[in-house]
Amino acid sequence: MIKRINKNEIIAKSLPYLIFAVVIILILGYQIRSKTAIFVSDGYFHYSRFYDAAQQIKLHNFSFFQTNWGFDQSGRIINAMYGPYFAYFMGFVLLICGSWFKFQIITTFLISLLAATGIYKCLQKVSDNQEINVLISLIYLTSINLWSNGSTFNSISSAIIPYVLYCGLRMIQNSKNQINPLQLAVIISLVAQIHVLSTVLAIILLIPFFVYGLVITKNAKKLLLNLLLAIVITIFLTSNVWFNLFYFHSEEVVANPVAVNMYKATISLKRFVPLSLVLMLLQFIFVCTHFKQSKVNTFLTILSLAFFIFGSKLFPWNIVQNAFPILKEAFQMPRRFFILVVPLYLLAVGITLKKIKFEKKTFNILIYSSLCLVFLNNYAHISRINHFYTVNSLMTATKENRGQKLASSSHDLGQLFNYLNVSAPDYLPQSKNKIPNKRLSKLYKKQVIKRKDKFTHQVLSDGQLKIKWTAKNNKKVILPLVMYKHSILIVNNKKLVSVLKTGIGAPIVKQKIGNNEALLSYDQPKNWMPILIINWLAWLITFFLVICKYLKYKSFLKKNNENR
Repeated sequence: MIKRINKNEIIAKSLPYLIFAVVIILILGYQIRSKTAIFVSDGYFHYSRFYDAAQQIKLHNFSFFQTNWGFDQSGRIINAMYGPYFAYFMGFVLLICGSWFKFQIITTFLISLLAATGIYKCLQKVSDNQEINVLISLIYLTSINLWSNGSTFNSISSAIIPYVLYCGLRMIQNSKNQINPLQLAVIISLVAQIHVLSTVLAIILLIPFFVYGLVITKNAKKLLLNLLLAIVITIFLTSNVWFNLFYFHSEEVVANPVAVNMYKATISLKRFVPLSLVLMLLQFIFVCTHFKQSKVNTFLTILSLAFFIFGSKLFPWNIVQNAFPILKEAFQMPRRFFILVVPLYLLAVGITLKKIKFEKKTFNILIYSSLCLVFLNNYAHISRINHFYTVNSLMTATKENRGQKLASSSHDLGQLFNYLNVSAPDYLPQSKNKIPNKRLSKLYKKQVIKRKDKFTHQVLSDGQLKIKWTAKNNKKVILPLVMYKHSILIVNNKKLVSVLKTGIGAPIVKQKIGNNEALLSYDQPKNWMPILIINWLAWLITFFLVICKYLKYKSFLKKNNENR
């Protein structure tokens, strides 16, 4: 009898995740059947990062700073400033998958499942109605961007924000232990290792929860000490990220991403699927008429509305971007706040439905049917978008698309970049006379992308990048490489002390008649290895503590079950 109950419990606990998995596969159904990878938006930028990390792992030839395989084998510095550990993780997954198509499907599945699981865990903290929680989780799953539909980090941010929100809920619900320092530090640190901008959003999200927790707490000292401890642990766990950012913004002058008109890049009501917008409006109406019924519900709803205002044209972004122009490059799009709006209002919906008494069966049917309709409306929308991109990738009869189609299924991962290339200016060196990002992009395309095939590239075992070419004269030539302040260039066995460079850092050197070669390397900071060792030790110790806490918790549950 006991075994049968345990099996039933396991099935009941596993069923929501099985439902999430089935829905994700259905969304990707047409793309899976067509065996087509989608390459739009930020796809090239991130896939080039992951490919470089994959090659480093595959060949055991690690270069933490200089990019030797990705980004046209130009020696650019990217991963050091953009989710370094996550890039290696995705590179490892890419090697296991063996092709870009499999990689895109598997990573999209995992990221979407992570998102649905995260919001489901949050809903369990505010509601004990499993059916409602599953339906709302499905609404969330189909409300956020799909990773394969552009490979933007908005989808990854949407997958990890619910786990940050879980820590926020703890701050306002758990009166005895509002902050678990280890839990909070690990979650924020993982976010930082994935995407720095998501870390900023995570901190912005947690500030109101902390203030609320500080107001209601009976032990402010404990709350503040736990927060301080979490910050200290986070600093150690993310030391590699902050060291790199500090180093490159103090030692090197690098370009930011392309500037965006923030007023035009705001949240639009068109971003919401019609029935989702209706659900959101109903939630706001309910809170306005029952604001005293649940403080947490009111708090979450108001916070969701506040982030919606911050991300929309209702906020004076024209004034803000004129006062702080750097935000146009650093933060770029206020619609990023959409990532915070959706989980907050859906959690509030979960509380609302818990507060409503389900006494009449007809009323129950109405609630469940309404949530199902919202989900189906969202499902149709997100499936249609994935179908559109898949069809577009298949039907557009261009040489590039045909090549991408073949390359996406090839085991030669580098073949893709023969057909896919974007001259993104992110983190290119900046000269004293700051060149606009669009100009940098054009220069990079002209000096690197269009000229790289005239040179033979080879990555040496010590991480140096070698290029060879044959010249018919001894004039000066622009090499399709990118040099930074601490880059080292050796041309024809001679180390160049002073190098003339173009606006994007491409070296201009004097060639000789006949065969020529150049070696590019980067003189990494002296403090880098000690920082890296400290960071690894911090993660190792943290992992050990997490395992110990988990085993202790499991032992506690076992004893409780035996005593019953």
